[in-house]
Amino acid sequence: MRNDEHPPTSTGETSGMVWRIRSSFIRYVTGSGGVIGIRGRAGTVKTPAGVAFYFGLDDASGFDPMTLSGTLAFSGAVDFTAHGGMLSLSIVDPWIIFGERSLISVLFGDQRVPLAQVTASPPTFSPGSGGVLEWSALPTHLEATAVPLFGDVYTAGVAMDPISVRIEASRVVATD
Repeated sequence: MRNDEHPPTSTGETSGMVWRIRSSFIRYVTGSGGVIGIRGRAGTVKTPAGVAFYFGLDDASGFDPMTLSGTLAFSGAVDFTAHGGMLSLSIVDPWIIFGERSLISVLFGDQRVPLAQVTASPPTFSPGSGGVLEWSALPTHLEATAVPLFGDVYTAGVAMDPISVRIEASRVVATD
């Protein structure tokens, strides 16, 4: 992810995740007269594909930069509402859990739900100003557990939009 694809955003933050979720879903919501709301530390950023959603980094203490495993926790919410509330979906406080099978999970009510599988690759490291870890355009695919969140319109495994992540190295502490 290049600097021109990532923050500064409407939130002014520089460590975080950018995700359009699924472009066709955004077009459906906005094309049907629906609204998209932004709450908390979420924001928007312009990308070559159009406006994407930005979630600020909340916690990187569960991420090990030496093994590239663990959890990066982001905060903020994007709310999709259409058809007088008949369609209502909130993407709240996404986490990326890096491991053998990397996932994005979101808060749904009081539970974490796996939303999408992430095809993770090693980040690039840019030195200077303390250094930055960047993942660019990581592919994502809808998890079976998230199919009902989208009203069963999309099937498990369908491609979602890719994610990009930028983390200032000072936010990541190596574990022993």
